[in-house]
Amino acid sequence: MMPLPSPVSRVRSSCGRIITVSDMTVDKLGRCLALGDADDAASLATVLVIDCRPFMSYNQAHVDNAVNVFCPTIMRRRIRDHPSLASILRSTSSCDKLRRGRYLNCVIYNEGVEGPSKDVQIRLVLCCLRKETNIKNFYYLTGGFDKFYSRYPHLCVGRMTASSPMFPVVAAPIALFSDHSEPVEILPHLYLGSECQASNPNVLTRLGITALVNVSLSVSFSHLPTLIHKCIPVEDTCNEEIGRWFREAIEFIDDVKNAGGKALIHCPAGVSRSATICLAYVMQSQQLRLDDAFEFVRSRRHVISPNFNFMGQLLKFESQVFPTTRNFNSNSPELKG
Repeated sequence: MMPLPSPVSRVRSSCGRIITVSDMTVDKLGRCLALGDADDAASLATVLVIDCRPFMSYNQAHVDNAVNVFCPTIMRRRIRDHPSLASILRSTSSCDKLRRGRYLNCVIYNEGVEGPSKDVQIRLVLCCLRKETNIKNFYYLTGGFDKFYSRYPHLCVGRMTASSPMFPVVAAPIALFSDHSEPVEILPHLYLGSECQASNPNVLTRLGITALVNVSLSVSFSHLPTLIHKCIPVEDTCNEEIGRWFREAIEFIDDVKNAGGKALIHCPAGVSRSATICLAYVMQSQQLRLDDAFEFVRSRRHVISPNFNFMGQLLKFESQVFPTTRNFNSNSPELKG
């Protein structure tokens, strides 16, 4: 059994329920994860550790075996009346174990700046867990991930340094993969996919695609003459200036939208270059910060992973979209068409 730490907080979840949340020190979690004794070893299998930070922070470094739950504002507003584990928890195996009652204790952490009562992500998680699971004890990691990492880096996945960026470092380009699925809808007039998906005329016709945005050096598809073609000739490298194409791409997609059409952005894998252009468009058109735009797009196409250089240019673009301050406004508008 995990002993009840103190102090204890009473947190109002996003669905209005009052839930008791106990503070847990980083040392207690460290001992639990390190399996210091038989009791901890026996109880570890019943402990679920949830990371409520943005995915980019989680992807850079996180507590070993922690699962990421982060629901950007634009998604929270869509599910506010019917929040569910399936809508916020990416790990299907963790969802299944939760519903089968395998977990009895839950440790939740964030950056450590806001406590559980003020963190909207934690309040949403508590709402879903209380409604759909048999979790007995809820714990909040005092000091957050940074404090835990400073003491127990060997119990974390990934690495943080004093100069760590706000976005994850992609160690190597993602290999091209066989992709027989379909492009995904990002917005009613915008789709994202791979070159393979963009070459299927039957799929394009069924989805109502009227324009292709090819983000690569390969030529556009000549066998699709009825579509409008836009080529952004960039390579997926550490020194490519993809940012200089953002405004032009945004204007093109808006023109397609205003004409009643639909645009499909693609590159060879639909992972880095096309995802970068898509993120820039979502940031501008939906007025979303990079963190939230990334989560929004990734919730639809899970394999997106712009390279480190592209992420830096997107962060610079964010300062152009939001020139005054980087403080996030939790009352951002609904999804725009």
